[in-house]
Amino acid sequence: MQPAQATQAPQLISRRSLDQLEDELISLAAKINAAEYEFLVLVREFDLRQGWKAYHFNNCAEWLNMKCGIAPGTAREKLRVARALFDLTATSAAFECGDLSYSKARELTRVATPQSERGLLDYAIPATALQVENHCRRL
Repeated sequence: MQPAQATQAPQLISRRSLDQLEDELISLAAKINAAEYEFLVLVREFDLRQGWKAYHFNNCAEWLNMKCGIAPGTAREKLRVARALFDLTATSAAFECGDLSYSKARELTRVATPQSERGLLDYAIPATALQVENHCRRL
């Protein structure tokens, strides 16, 4: 078993420089954020159209749990965020283009209003997710 592991180990490390790895990670994170936004937009529409009823679920969170493998609490939170983003156009735009992570968007949707979101976004985009969480908790 040892020799097989030894021959696989060099394949785990690419020839990218650390700067290249960092750039690729940041780029991929932005794409993941944008894809998560797209997912939430679809979830919101599916929920509004009550697509989950055809499967005899009580709500969309149950459907997300069964069909998408999302834990019930996480599914409820994704629905909450998806619904809140409808009224938060600037937050939605930042999330859609990948400038805002789901973690930050989740926290902002707890406290933001259409009137306050611009200031919150100005704080959130350069901040860490933990800083945003703590800031929103204080609010």
